[in-house]
Parts: sequence; C-alpha cells; structure tokens
Amino acid sequence: MKIISFLINRPDETWWSSPVVKFDTTGCWGFDDPAHAALFTATEALLERWRQRVETSDSLGTLPAETIAELFDTGLLRSTMPARVGGLELDWPALVESARIAAWACPSTAWIISLVGGHIQIASRFPEECVNAIFRNGSRQLVATGSVTADGTILTEGRGYRVDGRWRLSSGIDHATWVIVSAPCRIPASNPEPATVMALVPTSDIEVSGVWQAAGMVGTGSKDVNINRRYMSDTWVRPLSELLGRQSGVSRHYLQSVSLVPYLTSAIIGPLLGCAEGAIIAGIEIMQQRQGPHRGEAPREVSLRIGEIIADLECARLLYRSILSRLHDAGSENRDLSDSEYAAIKRDRAKLTRLCIDAVQQLIRQMGTSAIVWPQATQRLWRDLQVMAAHMDVNWDRSMMHYGSSVLSPSATE
Repeated sequence: MKIISFLINRPDETWWSSPVVKFDTTGCWGFDDPAHAALFTATEALLERWRQRVETSDSLGTLPAETIAELFDTGLLRSTMPARVGGLELDWPALVESARIAAWACPSTAWIISLVGGHIQIASRFPEECVNAIFRNGSRQLVATGSVTADGTILTEGRGYRVDGRWRLSSGIDHATWVIVSAPCRIPASNPEPATVMALVPTSDIEVSGVWQAAGMVGTGSKDVNINRRYMSDTWVRPLSELLGRQSGVSRHYLQSVSLVPYLTSAIIGPLLGCAEGAIIAGIEIMQQRQGPHRGEAPREVSLRIGEIIADLECARLLYRSILSRLHDAGSENRDLSDSEYAAIKRDRAKLTRLCIDAVQQLIRQMGTSAIVWPQATQRLWRDLQVMAAHMDVNWDRSMMHYGSSVLSPSATE
C-alpha cells in the first residue's frame, strides 16, 4: 500500500509540500487475483459511508442494518464461506485484508467482517444436517459466538445436551442468525475430565440482554446471550476439538480441512493494523495542515518522531504480511502448523500489536490535545485500537511466554 509516499520527497521539498496521503488497495495481499481485487475495491468504495455512520453505530451500540446489508451484498461476509453453501471460497488472507481496509474508516465494521465473519467456518463443520438447516434460507447467515461464559452450562442429558445460562461478549449478535456457545462438559457424563463442547443455536431461541457500553469498538454490539434450558441433540453439540481440528476427507479449500485455531485467532491483525494506519494517516494530514505551506521545515523533533512512527508502522506491516503468508502457505500445503510455528505466529501478532500501539501513542503526543477532541478520527481510532489490543489473542505476556517455552523446551510444545 502506498500510504507513506510523502516520505520520499525530493531534497528541495519541505515536509508539508508532499501530496495529501491517500490509501491504495493495490498493495494488498492477492490483489493480482481478480476475485480478491474485486473484494478489496468494493470495500474501499464503502469507506466513506461507513465513516459517516460511526456516530450512529456508537449511539446504537451496534452496526446499522444498512452496513450489514452492504457486507452481504459485496460478499464481505461470504468471502471465505464454502462455495457449496453460496460463499466465494476465497483464501484466508482475503478476509483479513478486507477487514484491514474497512478499519481505515470503521474498526467495528472490520471486526464484524473478520472475527465474526470467520465463524462461518466453524458452523460449516457441524454435521450435514446442521449445515443444511443453517443455509436453508440462503447464504446471508451471520454466526456470532458467546465468547465468555458468565454462568452458562452445557450438560449431558439423555442422548443429548441441556444448554442453559448466559454467555458474554457476543459481537454482532443483533444481526446474527445463529450463535455458537461453548462450555466444559463431561463426554460421556462419567468421564472425570471435562472437554469443551460447542452448541449451535438459532438466534430465534435466545434472548439478547444488556446494553453494550464500552470504551471503544462500540459498533460491534457485543452483548450478552441468554439461553433458557434448551435441550439439543448431539448433532447440534459437538466437541470443540472435532470442529476446530483437522477434518477428514477431501475438501475443496484448505479452510475446510486444516486446524482452524491459528486462522481464527489471527483474524484480529487486519482490524488492528488498519485501525493504526487510519489513525496515523489522519493525524499526519492534520499536522501537515497545521504546519501550512509557508512556514518552512517542521521542527527537528517533530520530524524525528514522525520518522519513528512510520518506522514502527512499517515494521508492523512486515510482520502482518509474514503472518498472512505463513498461514496461507501452510494451508495451501494442506498441513497444520506445528506448535512451534503457531508459537511464532502468536509472538508476531503480539509484537505487531505493540508496534501499532506505540506508533499511534507517539502520534497522539505530537498532536497534543487536539487529537483527543471528538470527533477527530485520530481520537476515535486510538480509542478503538486500545480496546482491540486488550484481546487475549494478542496478549503480550501470554504470547511471549508461549514462544519462549517453545525455544527453551521445544519438547513441551510439540
């Protein structure tokens, strides 16, 4: 992407005389493939609409219905959906890259595209009876998850299961048609060691509760899900290891055969990087305008800090590209990542996140109090970036400890 072309001015040019920075999707992963390019172009065409709806999303605590319709109409919520159920069946990086582009304008929309949109991969791995029911009314299906168990339980009962209680942080639930909730369960009931199971429930059978009030990412609408003692056959409740692990048989695309965990947990890097890019570009444009065309060179310290900000961003982008490539290459070879390879992915996700945080934090310092005045894009994007960076999939300590263990005690992680 050509988002830092302003740094390559001729020696006789002052910093403010460079052209206003523009986003460019032609540098996105897979842009040379027509199907991927069409998706990225469609995403870019919607950015201004999404930007104008940010305040509406925040006041509603969820994305407007128009945005969800656009995500389906353009294929953004069908990008990696299996073709057999009406999806585009594109490569995994297409999902992440389209979310990265969306985050330039609205990180909450990006979150729904990549993290919530990726749940369709889990749903499509349930038994065929379930898949047929999910897509009976077409491919416009959004699958939310109950990310955190508040007091929800899944217990064996007869030949099936009883699902009961409350699950938290269900992003996109207001627009979802299905929800997947999980909990430890003894299978069989006499087993002393519980295993995590996942239950697929139509949203017509749940109750959405609570008002989503958060410091950022408000448009994700991550509310609570209540399920009242619903009995489900074992077709609709399957072990997590079965759904997320390697699938048997021949599949058309690697996302339908390889272990999904590294892909699902890495979807966050698109919204994270795109959010940081959007904040930095918006902030630098404001600083250029503030400097004006007749005030000569910028102060040395400001120029130094801008150089550091862009260096951090470029390093984050290199890690981002590397993560996309490693996951896609492994999938294309139809192999699962080893534990040490996944540990390295975790390490790089966490480092990418820290680079993004540091770069935008430095930008905020240089901009001063003007950066935190609503509705500055930098203020909003900085807020959303902080919330995303708190996600456990990019937690610094956990990621670095896992990677360090893989180096010092490789047998413990293989």
